Amino acid sequence: WDLTERCLRSIFSFPLPQNTDIVVVDNGSTDLTPHALKRFSEKIPFMHTIKLPKNIGPAGGRDAALKAARGKTLVFLDNDVEIKHARWLDILIEPLLQHPRVGAGGAFGVVHTHDETDGWYQKILFPGLTVPVCWLSSYCVEIRRQPLMDCGGWRPDQYQLYGMEDVSIVYALREAGRMVTVPGQFVPINHGMNHRDGHYDYDIDDSGRKNTENF
Repeated sequence: WDLTERCLRSIFSFPLPQNTDIVVVDNGSTDLTPHALKRFSEKIPFMHTIKLPKNIGPAGGRDAALKAARGKTLVFLDNDVEIKHARWLDILIEPLLQHPRVGAGGAFGVVHTHDETDGWYQKILFPGLTVPVCWLSSYCVEIRRQPLMDCGGWRPDQYQLYGMEDVSIVYALREAGRMVTVPGQFVPINHGMNHRDGHYDYDIDDSGRKNTENF
């Protein structure tokens, strides 16, 4: 709950656009999160919570939010993201305003540099330029709702606890003729995830084999 509370308080520390809806998915937590979320949401009429009976992975949690959300433009945040500046949302959604073919954008983009060696660069930024990327990490992304729905959503049937659902949906968007981009400024957020033993609640080697099958 500590991470979730920090994320929510950072979101509400800055002005939000009119007609904003906040959907928070409790993905099977076993601590005080359900009670704390209920109390938190009672103070915010445009915040809605969804309690899932068990952890169904990132794809399942995001798909639950997708079904509940009502906007045409959706922003997905992991609960270990902390907003640091009032312009974060303006910067994040700027690529969608530049061209109708842009289907998604995000804070963390990846480009592949070599087909034979599978070389790649991450956290792409060209100051002042919106640029296309191969895929985005979904801890902080904005996506047009209808293209996401047309591509089958986050596909929790394929990506349960395994991750890589963000790579999959971005490739699906690109195959459908949509561009995927990063903005020309850093999105002012902190992302608290650490790659360390015990971070993942699934077998990361099994995850790798599963992703190899899918891709």
